[in-house]
Amino acid sequence: MVFNGVLDDYPHVRIILSHAGGFLPYAVTRFCLLKSGLDPDGPSADDLEAKFKRFYFDTALSSSPYALPSFLAFAHPAKILYGSDFPYAPASVGTRFTELLDAGARDHGAAISRGNALALFLRLARGVVATSPVPIEPPNRPRRG
Repeated sequence: MVFNGVLDDYPHVRIILSHAGGFLPYAVTRFCLLKSGLDPDGPSADDLEAKFKRFYFDTALSSSPYALPSFLAFAHPAKILYGSDFPYAPASVGTRFTELLDAGARDHGAAISRGNALALFLRLARGVVATSPVPIEPPNRPRRG
């Protein structure tokens, strides 16, 4: 999505990656340096990394003491949303990961637990249940690849 220009084509679409972006926070520097090294006339590694940071992330099963510090170093706190992976993970597992999140992200707990989602989904903050869908037209250009 980043390398093929999807985020550029749809700048107002907000995409939430589950499980703290999976492998992304750990490999983003590798991806960006390789891409800019293979395409020196393209965007710089820093520009590419900034595009990756446009994603939002949920915390589902991703707040272990090993993963959380790396994730918090990569993602801006305002882009992190609470996630439990319910109903796929047992409630006891979700509860434990929530405890780990509370302990590891104390400074951002209220924002991650609720505030960031309300800022992202304004209709929820306003108490609006349904909204009209906004059509998003695809760009009229060939895909990069």
